[in-house]
Amino acid sequence: MERPAIAPVGASGPPNLPSTNGMPAGHDKPNLSPAFLAQTRVPEVYGIVILISVLSKIVVALRFTCRRMIKSKLWCDDWSILAALISTSRLEMESLLSVGFRSSNGVYRPSSST
Repeated sequence: MERPAIAPVGASGPPNLPSTNGMPAGHDKPNLSPAFLAQTRVPEVYGIVILISVLSKIVVALRFTCRRMIKSKLWCDDWSILAALISTSRLEMESLLSVGFRSSNGVYRPSSST
């Protein structure tokens, strides 16, 4: 099956997307409304990250409790789960911090000097 030929895009871009202010067509600065910029999803992100973090810690604690109740030795799979829990805890904290340092809706707002 033969591929259709792709027409080269000129400096002005495709006819339905004219270029403005010297930028390639389709790459103009977005026109975001103030209502959109006022929206936030930060509490939802915090809630989901904290919920999954707490649930994972509960599940690992229950696993270790069950091992102790049946008087079974801890094996390498138990220790690897504990190591994974510790490393993901660091990632959860980074996720919470990165959401906190972004703008309220997660849209990057460059400085007005550009």
